[in-house]
Amino acid sequence: MQKEKIFLVAGVILIIVILLIAFYFFAGEKQPFSKKVEQKQEETNLLSEQRDSYGISPAVFSELPEPPSDFNKIVSLYHQGKFRDEFFFSEKYFLQPEFYPSFLKNGLSYWVNPLTTHYGAYGYGSFPLKKTIVLKKGETAETKFFFHSGYGVRSFQGVQLKTVFDAGEEFFDVTIKEPVFLLEPNFPKFNKGWAKAVELNVNVKEKALKGNYKLKVFVSYPPEESSEKWRKEVNGKYFNAATFSTNKSLFELQIIVE
Repeated sequence: MQKEKIFLVAGVILIIVILLIAFYFFAGEKQPFSKKVEQKQEETNLLSEQRDSYGISPAVFSELPEPPSDFNKIVSLYHQGKFRDEFFFSEKYFLQPEFYPSFLKNGLSYWVNPLTTHYGAYGYGSFPLKKTIVLKKGETAETKFFFHSGYGVRSFQGVQLKTVFDAGEEFFDVTIKEPVFLLEPNFPKFNKGWAKAVELNVNVKEKALKGNYKLKVFVSYPPEESSEKWRKEVNGKYFNAATFSTNKSLFELQIIVE
């Protein structure tokens, strides 16, 4: 009889232990999931929360795509040079003004403290400004930079991009994908076409000599038929981007031929 009681008590204790283990096991599974959800929500809201601190209307950004949840993290790594793949960035990234380091430094003030006497007719910027690639004879590479209308610009700007080598142009074939386009305004709110990704294809010819070569990208006047078409479409808000400056390069690509 005594033994039966002992076995009964032992059985009850074993059942309790099993239940406790099961409880803590499943409870332990839920906790990380909960933390992941909270972390995801924090990442998703991070850029919107940052924008809340600007003290300007959310309507300024209303035409832009929803930024990805990893926007601040990835873009920060890109700014630090720890992430270098420009082709990773879709419109969800490069259409956000915070993608460009210059926005928080000197662009945001156009919306925080707008000047009633100022009308931004034309102007532009680009990022990154420079890049280096290493190629051998016969090889081809693609590279990418981002072009945007100047902060506070209210007009539409016609653009044609051209490339110029400091020397050695005969050793390369270079093409720009969609070199003629219309850049849209970003003030008082960002139009979706305020920024554009620019892709370059560079081929090294077999006759190329080893050495360092510098390729520069400039803004030039678009074809007159394009300008005429855009003038009619935007009803008096059109300017040629080359009016701003044709002497300063948008982007410099150093090509090292081995």
